[in-house]
Amino acid sequence: MLLDYGKVHLFGEEERKAFSAAQAAPGVVDFNGIKTSLLICYDVEFPESVRAAATRGAELLLVPTALSAGFETVPQVLIRARALESQLNVAYANHSGHEDGCDFLGGSVVAGPDGSLLAAAGDGAALLFAEISTERVNEAREQVPYLRERRPELYREWEGSAPKG
Repeated sequence: MLLDYGKVHLFGEEERKAFSAAQAAPGVVDFNGIKTSLLICYDVEFPESVRAAATRGAELLLVPTALSAGFETVPQVLIRARALESQLNVAYANHSGHEDGCDFLGGSVVAGPDGSLLAAAGDGAALLFAEISTERVNEAREQVPYLRERRPELYREWEGSAPKG
């Protein structure tokens, strides 16, 4: 086993009844010379989760998911935004078809560290290929140093002083 990760954000009542949310930060491993991390499904929809992988050095984020139809903006917009804001490659592999009364979206994508779309699938089963580059990750992080210039201590202060409700 290369990487162990537990889902942090459980989606919906069914998942909360069946599973316990993990607490551990995403790990990063070297896989064929690429620092690789993993998030599961709904976790990628929280910018803090993706940022945690990036600040730990991830250059590639793998996201297996089972997103149902009706949430097209996740692979079409959100995944590219997550790749851009955390300056890493994101490979988002979604289930497709109909299973157990649920229609799955398909729409798997690979996004580059500049938010570019490197590969995209339709709504059916597909095998995607994309050329990713650690050099592009490094270039993006040098050109616009989001990770270096962030101010997490200030954000925590802001969150603590936010009105409740």
